[in-house]
Amino acid sequence: MTDVLDRLPAVAGRFYPSDPAELREDIAAFLAEADEQAEADAGARTIAIVSPHAGYVFCGGVAAHSYREIVGKSFARVVVLSPAHTMSVSGVALHPAGSFRTPLGTVPIDEAGTAALLMRAPGFFQIDPEPHRLEHGIETQLPFLQQSLKGSFALVPLIIGAHDLAFAEHLARYLSETFDAEDTLYIASSDLSHFHPYEIANQIDGLLLELLEEMDLVKLSRGLELGEIEACGAGAILTTALLAREQSGSQCRFLHYENSGDRGGDRDEVVGYSSFAWTMGDGE
Repeated sequence: MTDVLDRLPAVAGRFYPSDPAELREDIAAFLAEADEQAEADAGARTIAIVSPHAGYVFCGGVAAHSYREIVGKSFARVVVLSPAHTMSVSGVALHPAGSFRTPLGTVPIDEAGTAALLMRAPGFFQIDPEPHRLEHGIETQLPFLQQSLKGSFALVPLIIGAHDLAFAEHLARYLSETFDAEDTLYIASSDLSHFHPYEIANQIDGLLLELLEEMDLVKLSRGLELGEIEACGAGAILTTALLAREQSGSQCRFLHYENSGDRGGDRDEVVGYSSFAWTMGDGE
């Protein structure tokens, strides 16, 4: 029997296949395609990744470049940070308990971690499962995680209501004070520019790619504020970058960029997608 707190799939059959076998096959093909284009540093410990959250037909190939970095690795928990697409959120919306379900199975919520965040900053974090019910930003990451990671993991799904650098600094501090960095993977769920002509999108997104790889978060934040750069998950990207920067020796690695026009979409109005990873040292 499904627990009342279990979050059921909202975009299976639309953003990605609802049939488990087809879904596994598609993800395997995306990962194989990414493997042909670059080789992961198998010895590096992955701290965080950026992954898009559109339909797999458009962005699955880009997402695979991030997820190939963690194939066969294990984490106690995965914190997925997403913007709010279906309703407004004040602060950060937490899902209190239960699990997130996908066609590939069930991912349990890290209930202890969720409670710890709420105790640390009760005004900043709020228990509110409603924004999670139809949100695709988190859901689209889960099948890739389920197929890529070794063993089970607990999920901390966060829907972010603000996207400025100051907010990201607060969120990054609360997360780093709550979770063991060695056992935690952070995922920034974000697409980039929306509905520009193909070449214009490449120019807009190129600035974000450059500044993020350089870890110039002040200029990146200013560009976002001025509208020179676009990323619906700007707060998620800034937060994960700040968390990674706290770990001495971490490296930001640009992995791949495409927009929807590269995968057969209308080139008059495209959406941009990127993959990044923050890694450090030799892994276990």
